[in-house]
Amino acid sequence: STLTFSFHPLDMEWSGLSSTTVIQIRHEGTGHFIKSPQVVRGKRPAPIGLSPAVDHDDVFMLGMPLSMEVADTDYVVSKLHVIHGAVQTLSGPLTTQQQFEAVFPDLERSLQQLIKFCVSSCTAAEALSADHLGCTHNRQVAMHSSQHAQLLLDQDVPTAVMQLLARALTPSTRDEPLYTLHDLHHPVGQNVRTICVLVHQLLKEIAAGGPALSLALVEHVPFMQSLMGHLPSVVQTLTAIFQNHQILLEGLPDRTAVSFVNLCRHRPRQPEYIQFLCCLCVCNGREVLGNQLTICRQLLDKSPELLYHLRVQGSRVQVKMP
Repeated sequence: STLTFSFHPLDMEWSGLSSTTVIQIRHEGTGHFIKSPQVVRGKRPAPIGLSPAVDHDDVFMLGMPLSMEVADTDYVVSKLHVIHGAVQTLSGPLTTQQQFEAVFPDLERSLQQLIKFCVSSCTAAEALSADHLGCTHNRQVAMHSSQHAQLLLDQDVPTAVMQLLARALTPSTRDEPLYTLHDLHHPVGQNVRTICVLVHQLLKEIAAGGPALSLALVEHVPFMQSLMGHLPSVVQTLTAIFQNHQILLEGLPDRTAVSFVNLCRHRPRQPEYIQFLCCLCVCNGREVLGNQLTICRQLLDKSPELLYHLRVQGSRVQVKMP
């Protein structure tokens, strides 16, 4: 059965939700109020207690940032609905090509609109009246909106697009391996490649919202590592997450740094891999000694597999990835 709850303002002259509205959560079936409403807002499941009385100790304020207007949230949820629908379609019995022909137009449009929403300072209502989130320059379209990025994170957009990637890169039969870069460059894989690039562009824009947002994306790093060598955009996304992020860089476990170096052994070997390793060694112009030592030792140990030495001049070595 379905349980219905509603926001119950303590101020009976209340006219609408705002960031300072003092509320309780009421169970519509019994009319009782939830005790300790912070339990509901927590990430871990916990038992919910009900009380028939209005208890001023069990109230809270919504605390919604200004960007989290109802229109903004509804807009993001509508795009999430398209993504979840695509994941379900891609889990169906059709071949991958047929599946993508069915979902590609709406999916591509939704991802593009989420990217524009993430980097725009417009609200959804303003953006919709300006050519589907194509805000004009005088509305600071180039200015990144960390509030919009936070909204995407709160609505769990990263998890949804990771599920999309997992389905998009899985062939129609389980006996086949993940699609490779060669497959994605083939005309048949063009739509898959387009979606993958858009997903990683969206993740990069979320990470650009600030250190806290980058930190929240770390849980998806292992999955991104598994895709390196299959997608061209993954290493750029990882760079956006880690670059100049002091907490992540100084807390990077040695085993993770080693795994990143090992990824350079996978073909095709791209210069972005080395650039990513460099970004792990420096934070805002200052060296991260632990990462430097680990990565340099690994590169020296594996240099016969990774590098061609072209020139030695004093303490500098010019190298090339084979």
